[in-house]
Amino acid sequence: MRGTTMRVVTLAAAGTLVLAGCSADTGNHPDGAASAPSGASADRAVQDEPAPAEGASTKKITEQDAGGTHLARTAALTTTVDDVPRASAKVRSIAEASGGYVSSEETHISPGDDGASDDRSSAEIVVTVPVDELDTIVSELAGIGKVTERSGDVQDLSQQYTDTTSRVGTLKKSVARLQELIDSADGLEEIVALESELTEREADLESTLAQQKALEKRTSTAPITVDLQSPGAAAEDPSGFLAGLASGWGAFTTALGAGMTALGAVTPLAVLGLVIAGPVLWLRRRGGRRVRTDVT
Repeated sequence: MRGTTMRVVTLAAAGTLVLAGCSADTGNHPDGAASAPSGASADRAVQDEPAPAEGASTKKITEQDAGGTHLARTAALTTTVDDVPRASAKVRSIAEASGGYVSSEETHISPGDDGASDDRSSAEIVVTVPVDELDTIVSELAGIGKVTERSGDVQDLSQQYTDTTSRVGTLKKSVARLQELIDSADGLEEIVALESELTEREADLESTLAQQKALEKRTSTAPITVDLQSPGAAAEDPSGFLAGLASGWGAFTTALGAGMTALGAVTPLAVLGLVIAGPVLWLRRRGGRRVRTDVT
């Protein structure tokens, strides 16, 4: 039993050295770690790292690796259009034609007498498109109507992606070497201890792979928020001194109306209270006078 315990301790120490060796290996060879595939499962992670599969998405990621930068881009447009439903359909068409999709959509339609939208309709559509097509698609979307606002944002995720990719490589090597130790173990306690360590490493690997995949998606696609407004809806958001004065007057009249409403609601109760309290107060005052007269 003591010999078996010593073997368990020895194998546990070996597992620790494996992790240390993997970390040192990864630190000296960052480029090798970057080639880890993002879609591998825990079972495939224990094997040697395969070459990246060929495909459009993998090609884009490889091109980003070669450039050394991983940028997450977003864009937003506010456009005035004559027909909001028709413009919304065009936004969806442009996104789908580029290989993108609609992430979310919220539309407010005010039908006119003829059933068509009037001057108070609006819509907010978020489309996700390939990042390489972002500038082209934004230009196409801007042509739908009159652009009143346009913005964009870029976030550099290069360091985060590099760190995550490096950790994926370290964990994959750790899992593979722990599997080798399990295959060469000859005692039940040794196998149980190593398999427990292997389970933890595989869970860490799956979590890190999910983070890597999310980063790849953020840097290979870009969301565009398109705010479509009819001329009347766009004019409903005035600014300046007169707009502030009108807003303040509106708030004052609203508060005044609420106060008058509350006063009207309380008045009947106040009258009823006076009707009840008046005689009571009169009787109490009369009783007080009578007591003072008796004392005198």
